Amino acid sequence: MDLVYIAGLFASLFWLNYQLIAPNELGTTTIAITGDKARRRIETFYLKGDGRHQISVTNKTMADLLKTTLFVGLFLSAIVVILTLKWLGMFSLVLTLPAFIAGMFITRNSLNLEFLAWQKDMRKGLSSLLEFMRAFLKLEGLTTKEALKQSVENIPNPLKKELEHTLQQISDTGNPRKAFDALAEKVRDRMFYAVCFRLGVGWDNRITPEMCDDLIEQIENDKDIEAAKTTVRKTGYFSLLCLLGMVIILITYGFPIIKLMGLKITLGGPQ
Repeated sequence: MDLVYIAGLFASLFWLNYQLIAPNELGTTTIAITGDKARRRIETFYLKGDGRHQISVTNKTMADLLKTTLFVGLFLSAIVVILTLKWLGMFSLVLTLPAFIAGMFITRNSLNLEFLAWQKDMRKGLSSLLEFMRAFLKLEGLTTKEALKQSVENIPNPLKKELEHTLQQISDTGNPRKAFDALAEKVRDRMFYAVCFRLGVGWDNRITPEMCDDLIEQIENDKDIEAAKTTVRKTGYFSLLCLLGMVIILITYGFPIIKLMGLKITLGGPQ
């Protein structure tokens, strides 16, 4: 009887293997079609929302994201199987799918964090740019274009690199409004929209140094707000860690104490 079961198992595995890898009338295989559909679904997941823009800004490729997804997903799946195999047996393999999906979300979140870090670095250079612009605009006869060109040499990357690219675009196309609009759309930050609009409008003219004052003031206000938010987040994280520590202490020491007290009451109770 055991031989019948073994023969049936091998026959089932052979049939399943044949269905997966045998070419159909179109010359492709079921496993190839399934893999292609899965790849397209993953690509759609990364491209939706701001994904396409973030991929472009961070100079990633879809191949990079797919490789990272595969690595993180398989790593999490292996961890899940190792942790649950003892209790669930082969049913632990069912958990590999949610583990792989979690790997997709982790990869997508890392892409978003990388874009936000780049965006933050761009904002860091903005206050320096406006300070230099204000100083150069106080010089007699200096246009907005000349003041910006002088200021770019003194600001940090990545803003310096992006503005150099914008200046090259203006030189090639002769359309400052379009070039600055493209930069603002790339950064997607409200302060960049305001700064790029003023630079585009006043490119061939002269704007007064005072036009930079309100922007500098707004940037400083944003820094204060962000610092306050960071303090609140740190306080929240600290409170969460304290609560988690109390729970761990209660589980580690409280349960054995309660169990021991219950045992003593049982032993010391009426016989």
